[in-house]
Amino acid sequence: MISYFTHFFVIYFVVSSTDAIETSLPNCCPSGWSMIPKGTKCLYFSSKQLSWFDAARYCKKFDAQLASVHSDRESETIKRLTPNELLNTGIWLGGVTTNPAYGAKQDWYWFDLTPFNYDNFGNDEPSNSKTSCTDRGLPDTSQSCLQIMNIRNFGMNWDDECCSEKRPFICEKRPSLYDCTGGK
Repeated sequence: MISYFTHFFVIYFVVSSTDAIETSLPNCCPSGWSMIPKGTKCLYFSSKQLSWFDAARYCKKFDAQLASVHSDRESETIKRLTPNELLNTGIWLGGVTTNPAYGAKQDWYWFDLTPFNYDNFGNDEPSNSKTSCTDRGLPDTSQSCLQIMNIRNFGMNWDDECCSEKRPFICEKRPSLYDCTGGK
C-alpha cells in the first residue's frame, strides 16, 4: 500500500513540475513577426502584393492565416504596428462575406472561423460598390473581402474590396513556447 502511494506521489510531482516549467516558458514569435499585447497572437506584415486568396495561401505556408481582429485594442495594435510604407494602401485582413450588400455587416466572418464579434468599418462601409470591380477589369462581381486602410483621411478603418485586387496583407499565428530564437 505504501508503495502505491509513493509511486503516485512521485508521478504526481513529476507531472506537476513539468506543467509548471512549460507554463513558465515565454511565448515567442518567429523572427520578423510581432507579438501583440497579452501575447495571444504573432503578426506578420507582408508588403507582397497578392489577391486575398493568394495572401491566405501565402499565410498558410507559415501555419498562419490572414489576421482577424476582435477588439479595439487589437485594432489599435495593428494600426500602431503597420509599417509606414503600408499606411496609405489597403492591407488584407482575414474577413470575408457571403452576402455582399451596402451596409450589411451581419454576414461577414473571419477566415479562421473565430467569431466576427467586432468591426471597425469606416463611414458608409461596407459599400459593396459592384461596378468598382468590373470597372477596374477585375473578375469579381462584388466587394467581398476585408481590407484595412486610411479611408478618406479618417484614420485606419475597414473597407470591403474586390478579392482579386492585389494588396499587402497581415498574417497571424499563435505564439510558440519553443520558437524563441530571434523572434520578438
